Amino acid sequence: MSVLSEAIGYESLRFYGPFQPLYIEQLQITRTINDHAYLHISGLLSEEQGVACIGQNMEQEPIVIRQLDDQGQSLRRLFHGIVTRMSVHCVRGVYTFELEAASHSYQMDIKSKRRSYQDIHRTYDDLVTALVRKYQYGDAIDTVSNYAKLETFVLQYDETDWAFLKRLASRFGSVLVPEVTAASPKVFFGMPEGKQHKVKRDVFYRVRKTFHELDAEKPGEQRASSYVTYMIESLQYYALGDLITLPIGQGKELVVVRAVTTLADGLLRTRYDLQAEQDIRYARYENNQATGISLTGTVLKVQQDFVQLQLDIDPKQDPAKACWFPVATRYVAEEHSGWYDMPEIGEQVELYLPTHREQDAYVTDSLRQQRHANGQPNVKVWQHVQGSGVEMSEQELTLSTSGEFSIILHEGNGITIKSPGNVQIQGGHVKLDAGEELSLEAGTALYLKGGAGSMVLDGETDTKAPVIYQEGTVKAPVFVADLPPVPEPPLMSIKAYEAAQSAAKDSSSSQASTPKAKVTSPAALQQANALMGTVFKLLGSIPVMGKVASVMLNTVGGPAGKVAATVLQATASIPVRSKGTPTIGGSSKGSGVHPLKYLAGLALQGLISQYEHEQARQAYYSKWILGKAYTSARHIAYSGGPLELIKNLLKESNAMAHAYQQIPVDLRQRWRANYDSYMAAEKAKVSYNFDEYDKKFMGTMWVLSKNGVTDQKAAQASLAYNEAIKNGEIKLHHEPENVDIFVEQIKAAREGKNYWTGEEIPEWQAKAIIISSVFSEFQMVGSLYGAKFGRNIKIPSKSIKVPKSTVKEPAIVKPAPSKPIEAPKTEGTASGKPKLPSDKKLLDAATEWSSMQKKLAPSKRKMDNFNTAAVAYDARTGKYYYGMNKGIQLSGDKKNTALFGSKDQPGLLPKDSLNEYAVGNCAEVDAVNQALNQKANVNDLYIYTIKTTPNEFGAAKIACENCTFTFKGNVADALTGWYKGD
Repeated sequence: MSVLSEAIGYESLRFYGPFQPLYIEQLQITRTINDHAYLHISGLLSEEQGVACIGQNMEQEPIVIRQLDDQGQSLRRLFHGIVTRMSVHCVRGVYTFELEAASHSYQMDIKSKRRSYQDIHRTYDDLVTALVRKYQYGDAIDTVSNYAKLETFVLQYDETDWAFLKRLASRFGSVLVPEVTAASPKVFFGMPEGKQHKVKRDVFYRVRKTFHELDAEKPGEQRASSYVTYMIESLQYYALGDLITLPIGQGKELVVVRAVTTLADGLLRTRYDLQAEQDIRYARYENNQATGISLTGTVLKVQQDFVQLQLDIDPKQDPAKACWFPVATRYVAEEHSGWYDMPEIGEQVELYLPTHREQDAYVTDSLRQQRHANGQPNVKVWQHVQGSGVEMSEQELTLSTSGEFSIILHEGNGITIKSPGNVQIQGGHVKLDAGEELSLEAGTALYLKGGAGSMVLDGETDTKAPVIYQEGTVKAPVFVADLPPVPEPPLMSIKAYEAAQSAAKDSSSSQASTPKAKVTSPAALQQANALMGTVFKLLGSIPVMGKVASVMLNTVGGPAGKVAATVLQATASIPVRSKGTPTIGGSSKGSGVHPLKYLAGLALQGLISQYEHEQARQAYYSKWILGKAYTSARHIAYSGGPLELIKNLLKESNAMAHAYQQIPVDLRQRWRANYDSYMAAEKAKVSYNFDEYDKKFMGTMWVLSKNGVTDQKAAQASLAYNEAIKNGEIKLHHEPENVDIFVEQIKAAREGKNYWTGEEIPEWQAKAIIISSVFSEFQMVGSLYGAKFGRNIKIPSKSIKVPKSTVKEPAIVKPAPSKPIEAPKTEGTASGKPKLPSDKKLLDAATEWSSMQKKLAPSKRKMDNFNTAAVAYDARTGKYYYGMNKGIQLSGDKKNTALFGSKDQPGLLPKDSLNEYAVGNCAEVDAVNQALNQKANVNDLYIYTIKTTPNEFGAAKIACENCTFTFKGNVADALTGWYKGD
């Protein structure tokens, strides 16, 4: 085929646009790398189209130039773009037009924008693709970055998207190339990979070499070095990036970097600029417009000398992807010390760019958003967000804190130090030099000590030193005022006098062991009693919880239970002191005498009776021990989880026992005797009419209630009723219907109510009840309901006695290896099958357990992948065992050999997984593994599985291929169904 036959002639060209010209006179298409493609076309129009074109809106109209084949079908698209300029001329009734158009990449070069890219781990490929795809049907192909990361802060400032992408491409020494024939913005980030063509030997070409083109007019046109350009003319149509082999020597492969196509003599002729691939290297350039600008932003996070910002030019910045900017300081001394004043989170600051390189940006000043409260220009203030600060005026310097502490240096008034607390001055050499007067005042006592000498002024003046010198010339007169009359006490017998002396001696000796504590205010007393009562109700009033609490207290503390009961009894009623006794907890103003010492002195003088003295002592120690009880109650009630609850019980019980031992022996004996007599009287006078109560068997005991409410009296009646069953006083003649107390109790707590009383409870108490439910089987905390977070807690065992009655509790049968297990006996079923819980009850049990895992799991637990839960019901014992996906891996439970096999014998699990999940990771395997570890028989188990994802929480889930292979035919049944294949 000849070259002429392959040329594009006028008759094969077609123009598609908002109008159809009668004749095309001129046509030129210019294509260049790092620039858009442009079309210039002119010709004749009909009169109707000429008139219509003047008022027609062509802003979004596409312009297309196509080449047709001999049959009139579209062979290729030569140009596709949008109108940039259109002119119509009418000369003597003849309409002519001139039209200029640009490729669709021109849409990216219309509007300048400001935005930042702070994610330093983002790739150039992702940034370029995301930016171009913001345009309708836009797309980009990255051929140069090779998934390189930004690695620094990137800013687009007063640049169009096209100019911004050109600047990014220059960082790789490459270019931006538009797709000329695309119907939407599509670009190549880097040179496109073109087709290969070979030119015959009869081609004419010219060669041009360019030097020192670093001072180009437009940014992005600077070359890194000199380069050689080959220029040829051809009737062939090549795309930018195509490889042309010229017949030079052994053949020289060059890349098309520019093409200008014109219509001449009825044919399209194109002049191509060709360059070697290694010569297409552009110099890196930056955005000079950004030099010296300041951008405002809000501080998101502060760390050492750096901050993360939400810039105002960005709509929303992800804090996890924000860039760290250094903060400029006013002064930096040697060793990187000096001024350190970082802005606060939420503060408005300025980000300054000293050069055109974005990575040089740093934070300079903060911008005040509101007026200062002072507002006086001559007063300088430097203040912390919490209130501490420095204030400087013309004559005064003030250092203050957020409270009432301050130091004021005033030129006229001197130095003032204010502190409601302690003031300490420490130093190797401290000198106080007063020109006129030095005044030291103290409300209670003043102590001066130096070396072996000392002086104490506490109402009396005591001076102690190895040698004391006293000098004076004039003895001042002494005036003694008459003392007020003191009533003489009545005559005392020798025995009464000795008793008073003994009491004073005991009080004096007990002073050293008296702890120093603050006096509990009446409001604190009421709060302590309420909080302490709540904790003991939580752990003691509820029947089942009472057993757990008693086991726990006996396990961790020994005498802690007795101490707590005695303390509550002793502090329940604090005696009122007689008129005239001093305030307990602090000496009277100006006396400087300890209250117990002062009381002993009054008793010795006979001003108060021995009875009043003992009542005051008891009141003092009652308030002190109540403060200890309040602290213990607060620590126990605010426990964050099961393990912390046990730790707090251990710690506080030991602390209470230690504090109790600091009370004088005579008071302790009196308190204990009062408590024992009170308990004996309560036990003797209480009697119950059990017929007035509704009875329900829960766990291992009977619970009594009235109208569905179990109050304090009903709880005591429940204990008495179970005790009567145990002693044989009450005979039961029917089988109790067991209720899953723990599920019901957790349900009520989640709704913010007490299951036993129906009262609304605060959130902390609801959490404490849910946590306490986890310990309902205290001897087996590790396996309770399959609770994952409690498996590693080791607690000393304490047996819980079950009341003796005619109620038959299901016993755990330990099967002998040689004798098969008989099927469980059932009642009320004609088929002889065991009576299973309803589907709703199994679903409720699984969902409640799953919700508890998600809410109460420790923070270190990864619960994100918790998507499946299973419950294994043992028909023989009536027990539930719970499991989650990857449960065995998370908890570290022992792998039962019946499932996982041993070295000598394989288990029920398949050797290789039958699906994409690992063998043994299913929730069903976790639940059954727990059951087998508790001596359950695999053929007595029923499996119920649900989904726990947020969108499908509680939906039944069919067993997978691995579980169907493992359990089908081995367990009793899977109530949610077996896998049946595709």
